[in-house]
Amino acid sequence: MLAFTNLHNETEIVTNITSFKRTRKLNGERVIQFKVLPDESNKHSYHLIDNESTFKFGGDPYIIKQVNNKSAGNKGYKEVVASHTFTDHMKKRVQHKIHNGSITFNAVLQFIFEETDYNYVILDSFTAERFENFGRQSCLSLLIKVLERTGAEHYVIGKTVYFKKKIGQQTDFQYRYGVNIKAISVYRGSENLATKIKGYGGTPDDNGIYPIREEYISPNVPLFGELEQIPVINENLSTVAGMQERLKRELIDEPQLSITIDVVELRAAGYNQGQINEGDSGHIIYEPLDDLKMEARIVEIVEEYDGNFRPIKSNVTLSNIRNKASDMLTRFKNTSNTLDRLLQGQERVPYNALEEKVRRSTEMLLNSATELEYTNNGIIARSKSNPNHLVLVSSEGVGVSTDNGQSFRQAITSEGIVADLIVVGTMLFDRLNGGTLTLGGLNNGNGRMQVLNENGDVNADIDGNNAAYERLYAGDFRSPIVPNYNDKNYTIYIDISGGSDENEGTSSTNAYKSIQHAINQISKVNDGNINLEVYGSGSSTIVERINISGFVGRGTIFIDFRLSSRLFNGRINIRGNTNHIEIDGKYSKFSGSNQNEIINIERCTYVTIRQCRFYGNNSTLRGIRVADNSAALIRDNHFYDMTDGVLLETISRINGNNNVGNVSQYGYSAYGTSQIGHFANRPTGGVADIWTSQTSQQIGQSVDSTPPPKEAPPPPDTTNEWNTTGSPRGDAWRPQFGGQWWGDGSVVQGGWAGFGAYKGLWLFGNAPSNAVTGKIIKSIRIFVTRKSSGGNSGAVSCTFRPHTYTSRPNGEPSYQSPTTTANFKWGEGKWITLPSSFYAGFQNGTTKGIGIYVNSTSNGSYAKFNVEATLEITYA
Repeated sequence: MLAFTNLHNETEIVTNITSFKRTRKLNGERVIQFKVLPDESNKHSYHLIDNESTFKFGGDPYIIKQVNNKSAGNKGYKEVVASHTFTDHMKKRVQHKIHNGSITFNAVLQFIFEETDYNYVILDSFTAERFENFGRQSCLSLLIKVLERTGAEHYVIGKTVYFKKKIGQQTDFQYRYGVNIKAISVYRGSENLATKIKGYGGTPDDNGIYPIREEYISPNVPLFGELEQIPVINENLSTVAGMQERLKRELIDEPQLSITIDVVELRAAGYNQGQINEGDSGHIIYEPLDDLKMEARIVEIVEEYDGNFRPIKSNVTLSNIRNKASDMLTRFKNTSNTLDRLLQGQERVPYNALEEKVRRSTEMLLNSATELEYTNNGIIARSKSNPNHLVLVSSEGVGVSTDNGQSFRQAITSEGIVADLIVVGTMLFDRLNGGTLTLGGLNNGNGRMQVLNENGDVNADIDGNNAAYERLYAGDFRSPIVPNYNDKNYTIYIDISGGSDENEGTSSTNAYKSIQHAINQISKVNDGNINLEVYGSGSSTIVERINISGFVGRGTIFIDFRLSSRLFNGRINIRGNTNHIEIDGKYSKFSGSNQNEIINIERCTYVTIRQCRFYGNNSTLRGIRVADNSAALIRDNHFYDMTDGVLLETISRINGNNNVGNVSQYGYSAYGTSQIGHFANRPTGGVADIWTSQTSQQIGQSVDSTPPPKEAPPPPDTTNEWNTTGSPRGDAWRPQFGGQWWGDGSVVQGGWAGFGAYKGLWLFGNAPSNAVTGKIIKSIRIFVTRKSSGGNSGAVSCTFRPHTYTSRPNGEPSYQSPTTTANFKWGEGKWITLPSSFYAGFQNGTTKGIGIYVNSTSNGSYAKFNVEATLEITYA
């Protein structure tokens, strides 16, 4: 009988459980299957056998994910499938942040587990890896990616996950695979057999040459000959050592075997461990190939129990097949989404880890969980529940083993203490060396560290809530709540079409993407002059809500939009600054819809807004608002399609100089003891050009010059799409056989098996060119789909080029000079945005379509696409 708890926190004992079977796998899966027959003994608890009910078996927590109600004659019963609760928990937790770039193994685990109720411990060393767009998925999916990338294995005890390069123990079993094998099932496979593999890593140059080019040849070449495996192509592998490690891991240089046998057969082959565990390794002797000796591991254990939960049968599966972490994800059906994967666990660890370790140790000793053996090597205290676990006491020291004494990873000798994990109350030391110091956390309470001087006074006291220092010295000090100071003059570069907020913003080629990100890098206490230079395509649209607030000091922040053809769509808030804030729009268009104003200025010492063209789209109330004791210079601006040009409120002042345009109500309006300093032209208002309340005033020169006519709004953009056309709609030229069109219904680049380099074309006829010749092109995209065959199944870098053909030419095609690249995997279809360098050819009528070509015959560059493609152009 077992105790079950449902979602309503009802707990009852359930009896009459039959056909109880537990499966444990190397990949972490722990699944229990059983039947429950209703009778008088369980009628009060039978309803607890339902989805999401939990129970414990062998110290591990499980959650029911599948319940099938069945009948036998006139009686019903339930068939149940349950998985480990860790799997369910990790699947339901999501990391919403994104990471890009290289990250250590410890940091990536912290990134994953910070959203969960679990801790982790790393028991081996792992190299840093590079991850792109890593996040915004379930914590389980992210963990799987890390396991596949690093090759790490893991197990769970309570609420802690332990990570090692290889779990399990090395044993002495040697199982001979021959003709008269006694096995329950056997799988043999050589379809993936290979003895040589090449790898290409790092970022390729313009000719497609990778800086890391390595090859690994198996010692099994004399047995099988030279059989080449598909190469590894991964730009994230940027070192020779890292590439060699990956090649050895990827190469399958021996037949793949999977043999399921009874435990009795395994022990007859020399398995000498008291308890069989996943990951334990030995060897399979493969008799058909002159006794080829292959390392094999226990990858699955299936245990069957009787009604009293005593084991009655155990089968183990030995295999040399390399599993991937993604193999862990399978069957969660319907809303349950059961996972065929992940991790073992034991009792729930109470809040304080030390107290729990002490409790468990005391319980084991007092309950006589060990027995003593007197041997020539010393006294052995062996666990009754797991004979592999023992403690050896001799005159040389004390050792703790989990593999029946073959190795002692925890030991005390005259040379010191060796341990994977030490849990202590108080530790006294002269020196402490190592990598990461972690204090506190889940199940460990609030961590704390104190530093005392020689008199015993506390100079530093750090805990999970506060840090207190008698004296604190810092060089480059950064804090979200403590402002930094700057007195330097410098320039920040922004490229709205080609930049990235992961860049450093120190040059036009290393520019940020967004204006707001650039502003966020400026010290809040600023006595320097900071210039923000906005680069990028002149036809680009900037969609941002920008906040410039809290900059104090004598400095200036100057934003230069540089080109008149830009369009800014959004809102700019300028609040609480003593720095001089200046925006020069260079007559770019500033637009807003359904908002109070496009630029809002509050509590600012001095702001300059100049050379901006404001459009309210008849839904925005005003171009600029100046309020709350602010002062501003508003000059050389245009205002259209809004209620008021400039609004002043609450003791504010402006100097309005040479501003023009037409608005429906007031060009300038002032409330609450504000002042309008007006010189030269002003916007024309439908009610009045200038209006002031009784407490406000207009000062300065009044010039009634006729404002220029309202600028005509730009024509609306047009977006058209064209599909490939003609017969064929696309094709690929190859130089073999005297040069020929392949004609197999594919658009191809690169080379394969000595054929190449292919030149591919998508053909759209004259229609796109005729439509956009002489127009102003705003954007061009093409949608293409890579076939699920041909070349490397992973991402291949494809080079797109414009061409001049309306139909397939007779001979070898050529391309125009612009290029852009994008990565495609098998079966992947997506839009590719073409850069502005492609625009001129379409505008002057010479470009007719798009092709792909890379000057390389490498298998790593080979990719086949469908001839069906869609070209989209937005133009005015």
